[in-house]
Amino acid sequence: MNKKIIGALIAVVVLLAGGYYYASPYLVLSSIKSAAKAGDSEKLSAYIDYPSVRQSFKDQMNTYMVKDIASKDTNGWEALGTMIATTMVDKMVDAVITPEGVTLMLQGKDFRDSLKHSFEESSEQSSSKEKLDYSTRYLSMNLFEVTLKNPDNDKQLKVIMERDGLSWKVKKIVVPMNDMKPQQAAPQPTLPAEEIPAEVEAPAIIEQPAAAFDFSGVQKGAQLESCYHDPCTIGRVIAFKKLSQTPAESNIELTLVGGSRGWDAEKIEWNHDAHKIQIQCSLTKPTLQIGDQVTVVPLNDSGVPGVLWSDAETYMQACHNYTGEMGAGIQQYGYNVQAEE
Repeated sequence: MNKKIIGALIAVVVLLAGGYYYASPYLVLSSIKSAAKAGDSEKLSAYIDYPSVRQSFKDQMNTYMVKDIASKDTNGWEALGTMIATTMVDKMVDAVITPEGVTLMLQGKDFRDSLKHSFEESSEQSSSKEKLDYSTRYLSMNLFEVTLKNPDNDKQLKVIMERDGLSWKVKKIVVPMNDMKPQQAAPQPTLPAEEIPAEVEAPAIIEQPAAAFDFSGVQKGAQLESCYHDPCTIGRVIAFKKLSQTPAESNIELTLVGGSRGWDAEKIEWNHDAHKIQIQCSLTKPTLQIGDQVTVVPLNDSGVPGVLWSDAETYMQACHNYTGEMGAGIQQYGYNVQAEE
């Protein structure tokens, strides 16, 4: 009898622990919503990883500015001005991503409201009566995505939360690119063509292809899987590191624990030995490096060779958070990389 009672108690404890483990991001989200609505920046800050959020904003804004150069028929002076502006991103983001600025964004206010608020003298935070629509989903067992939409102004943003012990913290806030675009100033009068000195020429700007990569699918706790052959190969990310970034490419390093499972099996057999993969996210030279082995992945319309299929799946998930059909992904992101001779 005692054994049955003990067994039942253990089952209840396990059930409650499992329920809390699954429900914990929803509980944290509820606290975030109430703190944002009340304008309680101090309480909200307990759930925000500010260095990580600031870095995510810097990456987004730098990508947008470079893409803006490539998409417009700009002259040299305009392009030069935009490139100089990218050097000011760090200071601007540091001014915006403050407890008050993040509170405004999580209240559903326009991104530019946060920027405006950062330059106001008053630090008084007001409550919000905005009614927001929320949608949520797990990205992995340790990553949780929340999409906030303001039905009044049709503005939305995405919040990426990461498990932090028994709680969760906001690691990334994704703002639509149009919200980052400053309002255009009134056009300035131009000199008649004959008054422009002939010897003054706009500086030549060498444009580089703009590439926006998404690393949310390979953050700590994420799982990579390739089932091209039986057994499937599995990799769990235990560390993510961005090594370098230019307008055209980003270099990242993943620390993985490998494993495998049969096609029809549920249990994963882990080898528990961590290894590192360095990935160059580039539209012209997508590359994986494991130890001394360097592989350029031939992503093109002709299809990926079977021997490199696992590398291609790893690359697409790491650089684009893409796990769909390979041919569609290659076309979607504009790859045309041929196999090396």
